[in-house]
Amino acid sequence: MALAPTFQFAVRADSCPVIEQQTGGCSSSGSINGNGVDIGATQDRDGTGYSDGGGVGITDSSGDAAPIDPRVLRYNFDCAAPCATTPAVHLSDLISFHPPAPTTSMEPNGWAVVNLDANFIAASSVSVQSGILLGAGADVRFTPGRYTWDYGDGGTRTSSDGGATWAHMKVPEFSPTSTSHVYRQTGTFTVAVNVTYSAEYRFAGQPWQKIAGSLDIPAPAFNVVVGDAKTVLVEGDCAANPAGPGC
Repeated sequence: MALAPTFQFAVRADSCPVIEQQTGGCSSSGSINGNGVDIGATQDRDGTGYSDGGGVGITDSSGDAAPIDPRVLRYNFDCAAPCATTPAVHLSDLISFHPPAPTTSMEPNGWAVVNLDANFIAASSVSVQSGILLGAGADVRFTPGRYTWDYGDGGTRTSSDGGATWAHMKVPEFSPTSTSHVYRQTGTFTVAVNVTYSAEYRFAGQPWQKIAGSLDIPAPAFNVVVGDAKTVLVEGDCAANPAGPGC
């Protein structure tokens, strides 16, 4: 009559602090998979026990261990987040997480004057999204840090913020700003801006961890019509008296 095998897991504390808190150690010979450790094992010749396949300290009750039948033993544990041996999170892992696209505006609205500053604004903010990351619940935080402008006439600019309205900055209209641009010729130009975000993640109850690299999110492109402006001397208000001198 075959004996029911009993398994002893000699787990070693290598570099898995989350599992160490749950089980008192971690095996470097097994593979972490979700909420369990998969360990290669083999059945002995007489079928009464198993031996480990990688020296992690699994022994059977009968003490013999001649391998014939490859098996996989799974030791489950309750882990609030993937342990330290889980591969590092990369930007490519964030397929279900992404920051919202920035919105754009400009002053004056849709048009500009040759040789005067037109003010461009890209609205974006810190965004936190929740979902499943590497099989566990997580938050991902996106923070905008760089704005790369293409003004359509060959001019470009990089800014550390998305800009603001002249009124918000309490400066006169057509004042230069960190995101403004001066067109030197008339025409219609397409303006585009990419916002570069850094990303961080955290699992439940854990501190934020940085993710290497950055993510560029383009805002919808828009057109600006650039024209000339001429100054003339008039008498009075042309809106009130269109027939007045100079109107």
